[in-house]
Amino acid sequence: MLESSLQKGPFWQQDLPEDEHLADQVKHGQEEHLLLDPRPPAETNVLVLNSMQQTGRAFWLAVFGLGGFVLIFMATWGIQIFSGLGITGLNRSVMWGPYIANLIYFIGIGHAGTFISAALRLMQMDFRRPIARASEIVTLFGLMIAAMFPVIHVGQIWKLFYMIPIPNQRELWPNFHSALF
Repeated sequence: MLESSLQKGPFWQQDLPEDEHLADQVKHGQEEHLLLDPRPPAETNVLVLNSMQQTGRAFWLAVFGLGGFVLIFMATWGIQIFSGLGITGLNRSVMWGPYIANLIYFIGIGHAGTFISAALRLMQMDFRRPIARASEIVTLFGLMIAAMFPVIHVGQIWKLFYMIPIPNQRELWPNFHSALF
């Protein structure tokens, strides 16, 4: 399959297929000049994937640096679990708490990514596809990180079940111990 497509030449110089629906797609792609690289696709794949197969010093420095941040996070979270939520400042009446602030921040990041993606799609910008994808990924990861903060904010892992609603006869499902109530 790959050999036959390489022999035909670049995508935008190939003849239209016999299938009418597929021919419309190929014609649209040729008119939009989506693929302007004269190299064959196999060579382009080698160029793009080569950087992922070879790791250098910068890659390992980044891995160990980020691994260090993960270890610092785990150590500080362990200290919080052992000492309680008082070390985060939540025992003061005027302190809002770093976890609630981070929750709101990452929810805002999710909203911003959604707004950027929606604005680019509504305005039908030609250059929007990579930017919209990146903003959607930022939205996804921002909301996943935001969902992690209520779990951390509970403070003690063994009280995590307080966030789960309890069913009753009236189907209200309240949990009076929950911080979300």
